[in-house]
Amino acid sequence: MTALTLAHVLTLCAVGAAGDGWTIDRPCEGVVVLRDDTGAWGGFSMGVAHQHRPEYQVRKALDLTALPDGALARAKAARLRVYLAIQDYSWAIGDKTHNGLNEAFEIVVAGRSMRFETADPRLPSRAKAADPLYADWVDFDLPLDLLRPGPL
Repeated sequence: MTALTLAHVLTLCAVGAAGDGWTIDRPCEGVVVLRDDTGAWGGFSMGVAHQHRPEYQVRKALDLTALPDGALARAKAARLRVYLAIQDYSWAIGDKTHNGLNEAFEIVVAGRSMRFETADPRLPSRAKAADPLYADWVDFDLPLDLLRPGPL
Protein backbone atom coordinates (compact mmCIF):
# COMPACT_ATOMS: atom_id res chain seq x y z
CA MET A 1 0.00 0.00 0.00
CA THR A 2 1.15 3.50 -0.73
CA ALA A 3 -0.69 6.40 0.87
CA LEU A 4 -0.17 9.62 -1.00
CA THR A 5 -0.65 12.56 1.33
CA LEU A 6 -0.94 15.79 -0.57
CA ALA A 7 -2.36 18.55 1.60
CA HIS A 8 -3.95 19.09 5.00
CA VAL A 9 -6.67 21.51 6.05
CA LEU A 10 -8.38 21.95 9.41
CA THR A 11 -12.11 22.66 9.32
CA LEU A 12 -13.92 24.09 12.32
CA CYS A 13 -17.63 24.72 12.40
CA ALA A 14 -19.06 27.90 13.90
CA VAL A 15 -15.94 29.91 14.62
CA GLY A 16 -15.06 33.54 13.98
CA ALA A 17 -12.43 35.20 11.78
CA ALA A 18 -8.92 33.79 11.46
CA GLY A 19 -5.65 35.36 12.55
CA ASP A 20 -2.55 36.17 10.53
CA GLY A 21 -1.28 33.53 8.16
CA TRP A 22 -4.57 31.71 7.73
CA THR A 23 -6.84 31.68 4.68
CA ILE A 24 -10.56 31.58 5.39
CA ASP A 25 -13.13 29.82 3.23
CA ARG A 26 -16.84 29.82 4.06
CA PRO A 27 -18.36 27.02 1.96
CA CYS A 28 -21.78 27.30 3.62
CA GLU A 29 -23.58 28.93 6.52
CA GLY A 30 -21.97 28.14 9.87
CA VAL A 31 -18.85 26.47 8.43
CA VAL A 32 -15.46 28.13 8.37
CA VAL A 33 -12.48 26.41 6.75
CA LEU A 34 -9.16 27.59 8.13
CA ARG A 35 -6.11 26.61 6.11
CA ASP A 36 -2.46 27.46 5.96
CA ASP A 37 -1.65 25.70 2.70
CA THR A 38 -0.56 27.47 -0.47
CA GLY A 39 -2.38 25.06 -2.73
CA ALA A 40 0.81 24.34 -4.66
CA TRP A 41 1.13 20.74 -5.76
CA GLY A 42 3.91 19.17 -7.79
CA GLY A 43 1.85 16.28 -9.16
CA PHE A 44 1.98 12.57 -8.36
CA SER A 45 5.72 12.38 -8.96
CA MET A 46 7.14 15.35 -7.03
CA GLY A 47 4.21 16.61 -4.98
CA VAL A 48 3.38 13.62 -2.82
CA ALA A 49 4.77 11.61 0.06
CA HIS A 50 4.93 7.98 -1.02
CA GLN A 51 4.27 6.38 2.35
CA HIS A 52 5.00 2.73 1.70
CA ARG A 53 6.79 1.70 4.91
CA PRO A 54 5.81 2.16 8.57
CA GLU A 55 8.87 4.30 9.30
CA TYR A 56 7.93 6.75 6.51
CA GLN A 57 5.82 9.48 8.06
CA VAL A 58 4.54 12.89 7.05
CA ARG A 59 4.17 15.70 9.55
CA LYS A 60 2.11 18.85 9.18
CA ALA A 61 1.87 21.21 12.14
CA LEU A 62 -1.18 23.47 12.30
CA ASP A 63 -0.64 26.28 14.78
CA LEU A 64 -4.00 27.06 16.32
CA THR A 65 -2.68 30.13 18.17
CA ALA A 66 -3.51 31.94 14.91
CA LEU A 67 -7.20 31.54 15.70
CA PRO A 68 -9.05 34.41 17.33
CA ASP A 69 -9.74 34.30 21.07
CA GLY A 70 -12.55 31.91 21.94
CA ALA A 71 -12.70 30.25 18.52
CA LEU A 72 -11.84 26.80 19.84
CA ALA A 73 -14.36 27.11 22.67
CA ARG A 74 -17.11 27.96 20.15
CA ALA A 75 -16.28 25.08 17.78
CA LYS A 76 -19.01 22.46 17.44
CA ALA A 77 -17.15 20.09 15.14
CA ALA A 78 -13.65 19.71 13.74
CA ARG A 79 -12.28 17.85 10.77
CA LEU A 80 -8.89 17.32 9.25
CA ARG A 81 -9.22 17.47 5.47
CA VAL A 82 -6.51 15.62 3.59
CA TYR A 83 -5.96 15.47 -0.16
CA LEU A 84 -4.78 11.92 -0.75
CA ALA A 85 -4.76 8.80 -2.85
CA ILE A 86 -4.37 5.22 -1.66
CA GLN A 87 -2.98 2.52 -3.89
CA ASP A 88 -2.15 -1.11 -3.48
CA TYR A 89 1.28 -1.48 -5.01
CA SER A 90 1.81 -5.15 -4.11
CA TRP A 91 1.36 -6.14 -7.76
CA ALA A 92 4.60 -4.29 -8.61
CA ILE A 93 7.01 -5.29 -5.81
CA GLY A 94 8.52 -8.39 -4.24
CA ASP A 95 6.98 -11.60 -5.52
CA LYS A 96 4.31 -9.45 -7.22
CA THR A 97 1.49 -11.21 -5.42
CA HIS A 98 -1.52 -8.91 -5.37
CA ASN A 99 -2.91 -8.62 -1.83
CA GLY A 100 -5.37 -5.75 -2.21
CA LEU A 101 -6.16 -2.86 0.11
CA ASN A 102 -5.52 -4.79 3.32
CA GLU A 103 -3.49 -2.32 5.39
CA ALA A 104 -4.11 0.62 7.68
CA PHE A 105 -2.64 4.03 8.39
CA GLU A 106 -2.72 6.35 11.36
CA ILE A 107 -3.37 10.04 11.76
CA VAL A 108 -1.96 11.42 15.00
CA VAL A 109 -3.35 14.65 16.44
CA ALA A 110 -2.09 16.05 19.75
CA GLY A 111 -0.50 12.68 20.53
CA ARG A 112 -3.67 10.65 19.96
CA SER A 113 -3.56 8.09 17.17
CA MET A 114 -6.58 7.38 14.98
CA ARG A 115 -6.39 4.30 12.74
CA PHE A 116 -8.03 4.03 9.30
CA GLU A 117 -8.24 1.05 6.96
CA THR A 118 -7.02 1.52 3.39
CA ALA A 119 -10.17 -0.28 2.17
CA ASP A 120 -12.35 2.50 3.70
CA PRO A 121 -14.82 3.36 0.89
CA ARG A 122 -14.40 7.11 1.57
CA LEU A 123 -10.80 6.97 0.38
CA PRO A 124 -9.84 7.46 -3.27
CA SER A 125 -8.06 4.22 -4.00
CA ARG A 126 -6.40 2.18 -6.69
CA ALA A 127 -6.68 -1.52 -5.85
CA LYS A 128 -5.04 -2.96 -8.97
CA ALA A 129 -2.70 -1.85 -11.75
CA ALA A 130 -5.51 -1.43 -14.28
CA ASP A 131 -7.40 1.05 -12.09
CA PRO A 132 -6.75 4.78 -12.58
CA LEU A 133 -4.84 6.59 -9.84
CA TYR A 134 -6.70 9.64 -8.57
CA ALA A 135 -6.63 11.81 -5.48
CA ASP A 136 -9.42 13.63 -3.69
CA TRP A 137 -10.19 15.48 -0.45
CA VAL A 138 -11.21 13.29 2.48
CA ASP A 139 -12.50 14.59 5.81
CA PHE A 140 -11.46 12.90 9.04
CA ASP A 141 -13.57 13.90 12.06
CA LEU A 142 -11.53 15.01 15.06
CA PRO A 143 -12.66 14.91 18.68
CA LEU A 144 -12.94 18.50 19.90
CA ASP A 145 -10.97 17.69 23.06
CA LEU A 146 -7.85 17.32 20.87
CA LEU A 147 -7.93 20.94 19.84
CA ARG A 148 -5.99 23.43 21.92
CA PRO A 149 -4.08 26.61 21.24
CA GLY A 150 -0.62 25.97 19.83
CA PRO A 151 0.78 23.59 17.24
CA LEU A 152 -1.05 20.33 16.59
